[in-house]
Amino acid sequence: MTREREKGLKKEEIKKREELVRELDIRLEYVKYTIDMYNKSVGKANEFIQEISSLLEGYYDDRTSQWQEEDNGRNYCDFKEAWQKELQTIEIDDIDADINEFYNRDAEFLR
Repeated sequence: MTREREKGLKKEEIKKREELVRELDIRLEYVKYTIDMYNKSVGKANEFIQEISSLLEGYYDDRTSQWQEEDNGRNYCDFKEAWQKELQTIEIDDIDADINEFYNRDAEFLR
């Protein structure tokens, strides 16, 4: 907070404001760290699903077209497609930018 904004505040209030700013900074770093760790775990899950999906695709492709057209083949194809669908749904957006925007907008009045 600039000196101009501190006008009229008591020393205790300025000190409290500075403590709050430090606390917000610490909490923001914790949130960013938690998001980073979560995103890494999601990445590992996506890699695993991709790996299994590739194995299933290979197994299916190695079978004859006759097998693929029979009940076993169709059931396996449904199973394989369920894994591929899961791969498409486990994606996470990068929300760091949203957090920074929120923090900068809503905590700026304290600075």
